[in-house]
Order: sequence, then C-alpha cells, then structure tokens
Amino acid sequence: MAERKVVSLVEPFEELEVPRVERTRIHRLSDIIVIAICAVICGADNGRLIREWTGIWDGDLSERGFGGLRD
Repeated sequence: MAERKVVSLVEPFEELEVPRVERTRIHRLSDIIVIAICAVICGADNGRLIREWTGIWDGDLSERGFGGLRD
C-alpha cells in the first residue's frame, strides 16, 4: 500500500512574517489565518462575521486580529 502524506492547513502559513509585537501575541498568526479560512468556509463573508464565528474575543482574535477586515 502506498504511503500517504498528512497535509497540514497550518504549515504553509508558518513562514509568514508576523507584523505584531511579540510581547502582545496570544495566538500564532498561522492559527489565526486557519481560523479565518474555516470561518469563510462556514459562510462568514466579512470581518465581523469571522470575529463572531470564532467565539473568542481576546486581543489577537478581535480588533487586532480581524479588526482590519472590512465588515
């Protein structure tokens, strides 16, 4: 049987430059991007809906994380 490679959703985003101050980071940027992708797959089509879909309102996932997206 052929060996299967497990594909990671997070891995492609782990090498991105992180524009946030390190001491204020709560979540990894790659995790935030994957959460946003999942929200869009589930029907969120603007920043407010992505923030609501997460159900998490800490600093990284609220205004700093998704606040720059248009509602």
